[in-house]
Amino acid sequence: MKYERRMLPKRNELPLDVQASENVAEGGESTVWRVQARTPEAEDRLIALKQVRKESFASDEEMKKSKDFYDFLKSFPDFGTFVPDTLYFKARMTPDDPAGAYMLQHFVEGRSIDTMADDELYRDPVVVEQLLAFTKAAAHVIEATREDRRHRPDFGTAFSASLYAIMVDNYLSNPRYTTNIVITNEPDKSGQRVFFVDTGINIDERRSKATEVARREVGGRLQVLQLNRCEHRLQHILDARTKQLSGSHS
Repeated sequence: MKYERRMLPKRNELPLDVQASENVAEGGESTVWRVQARTPEAEDRLIALKQVRKESFASDEEMKKSKDFYDFLKSFPDFGTFVPDTLYFKARMTPDDPAGAYMLQHFVEGRSIDTMADDELYRDPVVVEQLLAFTKAAAHVIEATREDRRHRPDFGTAFSASLYAIMVDNYLSNPRYTTNIVITNEPDKSGQRVFFVDTGINIDERRSKATEVARREVGGRLQVLQLNRCEHRLQHILDARTKQLSGSHS
C-alpha cells in the first residue's frame, strides 16, 4: 500500500529546532517521523515524532486522557519495559495550521518484525528471550484491558506494511506481522532490543462504540490466543537452542 512521504517544514511552530526529518510510517490519520532535532542546549537528538489526529487533544482533558492510557501501559512492570518514554504536547506545524497533537519519543533505530524473516528474527537468543517476555506481558495487558473495559494497545499495522501483513493482522490478529514491535539494531544501556512503538491509529480514533467493544471483546480474545501460540513457539526455539548447546558441550 502506497502512502505519501512527507517532511517536517524547517520553519515550524513546533517546540523543536528541526535539522532533518524522514517520514517513516503512517496509520489512520497518524504520521511518524524520524527527526534530527537540536535542543535549547544546542545538542543534537534523534527522536521519533508522532503527529496524531487533529481532533485529538483539542482540550487539555483529551490530552490527559491519552497520556493516562500511556501511563496505564507503563504501570505494568512486565510491559512498561518495552514502551519508550513519551512526551505529549500541542503545537502548530506552521503558523497557518490549527493546533495539532504530538507525541515525542527517543527513536529506536531498527526494523519492525513484519519485515524480518524467521531465521533473522530468531538468530539472537537475547531477542528471542525478550520477545518471549513481551508476548507474555502483552497477553496480560490485553486481558486486563478487557476486564477493565478499557482501550487495548494497538498491535496493528501501519500503512507502510506489506499487503500480506495487513491482511494477516486484520483477519488473524497475528502479532508476528505487526509493524509496532521493533527490534533495534543495537541494545540500549539496559540491553533492551525489543520495543513496542505505536505507529497505528491514536487511542481515541475509534469509529464507534460498537467497533471499540468488538475490538476489545472479540479481537482481544483472538489476539491473546495468537500471543499464546507465539509464546509456545518462542519457548520451543529457546529450548531447542539450549539442548543444542548442552549437546555440543557434552
